[in-house]
Amino acid sequence: MSYTVGDVIWVVGSSRPGLRVFQIVEEVTKKTLQGEITTYMISPPSKKTDTKKMNLSKLDGSIYSSADSAKKAMQAHAEKAIDQMFEHTEKLVKTYFVTSPPVSFEPPEDQIEEEGFQKIMLENGQVARVKIPDGL
Repeated sequence: MSYTVGDVIWVVGSSRPGLRVFQIVEEVTKKTLQGEITTYMISPPSKKTDTKKMNLSKLDGSIYSSADSAKKAMQAHAEKAIDQMFEHTEKLVKTYFVTSPPVSFEPPEDQIEEEGFQKIMLENGQVARVKIPDGL
């Protein structure tokens, strides 16, 4: 990828989780018999004016050109990890726990709603079945 001196990059670590930010402070183009090789030197945020420069190619992680794209990548990675955790625990449940099938509930015949009646909740929490006349 090509960068311009002054660009800010966001790096999501692969071996060490976290987000780091750097600025491209130097572009070095080297011409050899094999062709041109461009390397970039980066610097971390610091109050010091003479901070240590690092070679961009030495970074361990994924590089993003905006904070938003780095955030989306981190969220996608976290979501994938969470999904894997749930898949793993669901396999454990199926393997080691005895689970009963879901029970279906059928109300007794005397509780089946008749046409024209409605159930209402009273202030004290009781449920009443009332017939509401047509036209109201």
